[in-house]
Amino acid sequence: LVPVSSAFAQESEAQKLFDQGMAHFHNGDPQEAREAFREVIALAPDQAVAYQLLNQSQDDLIQLMVEGDEFETFAREVMEAAKTASRDAIKDADAAASAAEACFADDLRTRSQAIFEMGFRFGPFAALPFIDELGNQNESRRLMAIYALGKIGSEVFQPVLAATWSSDARVRSAALLVLAELNDPRSAARIADLAITDDDGTVRKIAAEFSVDANPAEMAYGQGWNYLDSDPAYGLAGVENYGTYFKGDGSGVVGVEMPSSLVACELAKRCFQRSMDLGHADAGIALATAYASEISALRGLGSDMEDALNGQIAYCLTLGNAQLEAALVNAVAENKVGASIALVGLLASTGSADAVQFALENSGSTQLRFNAALALGGAGEINDAVVGALAEAASLDALRVVHIIDPNAERASKLAGALAKQGISVVRSEDGAGGMINAHRSVLVDAFIVA
Repeated sequence: LVPVSSAFAQESEAQKLFDQGMAHFHNGDPQEAREAFREVIALAPDQAVAYQLLNQSQDDLIQLMVEGDEFETFAREVMEAAKTASRDAIKDADAAASAAEACFADDLRTRSQAIFEMGFRFGPFAALPFIDELGNQNESRRLMAIYALGKIGSEVFQPVLAATWSSDARVRSAALLVLAELNDPRSAARIADLAITDDDGTVRKIAAEFSVDANPAEMAYGQGWNYLDSDPAYGLAGVENYGTYFKGDGSGVVGVEMPSSLVACELAKRCFQRSMDLGHADAGIALATAYASEISALRGLGSDMEDALNGQIAYCLTLGNAQLEAALVNAVAENKVGASIALVGLLASTGSADAVQFALENSGSTQLRFNAALALGGAGEINDAVVGALAEAASLDALRVVHIIDPNAERASKLAGALAKQGISVVRSEDGAGGMINAHRSVLVDAFIVA
């Protein structure tokens, strides 16, 4: 715990040094400015101080960003620390619960202002203390919680949707009323499901009022693909992805922290699992694809995620070879390279060869073909396609490719010539957009040289 006086002193000193640095910067004394900014960094400002610095000096930091060089590095460091502080503040459950109490005040004006501030400060995390009240036997507080969730708006959609999986029928029915107010089309599958399958008659009746006449298994299946394929209209928008997966937990909702790249996979898995429970014939294949996509993402996150990775692999294998093989064929056809490679690895461990051979012969990805060839070769399946893919991979390994992205034509030409003499293939572009296009088209990239 840092004493309050210490925190204020650090904030004051950091702001004072920053202001001195900006004065030197505007007066044309770049070296003096650098020295002042280095002193700010030497203070090692914590996230809260950086957040305050950002709030008070946004325009100045943008000027430093544009200036480049060490000024840009300093500005980026402050902004990253501030971003971390902001992310932590929005997830402060205790602060959200404390602030939520004002939303139950008798005075309408006080309530309205408090509800606005809840949404502004806590985003989707503002929903959690109100969801806790949806099962309250005090009908007045329950209705106020429903009202507050509806007024906060679309920010609370995901946690409210998760509340429909609550074990408490009163919470499920209240969550349905909020979803009707939010009118988000991504809730249609769940509402249709509850209208037919919920154990509680009141919940079924409320859901039926807002449900469309469609097959809930088919709807959940389609919504799962919307999440997994990052559909721009019906998937998980980037601005609502806080690296938290909201799920029903008993009578309430909890937020499970995870890398943001995994949240859409978890939402897709929930939809596909429910679709499978409701009898959709292809939901198991889709669920295997979602697991494989998450396995691929986890492998890119490093050794810290090893336990989570092993857990996902174990769950995926329980789906059986038939589902995994069909998922691989589907993933290859849709060019889902990461998921396909994960499925190849899973099937290699179970001795399934036909789907892996299909991936080898039909994929346009060299990386996928190489992984399929390795899996088949390791299992003793040696044929022309396996040998050809391994030979192709060996030839690519011998090729060195460097991308130069530089608006200075003379400098780029000299460097490209020097690299070419060393047997290195060079791909050049004058700007970042061209470099991105070249990188996307390239089979292999060993290095990027920027300016």
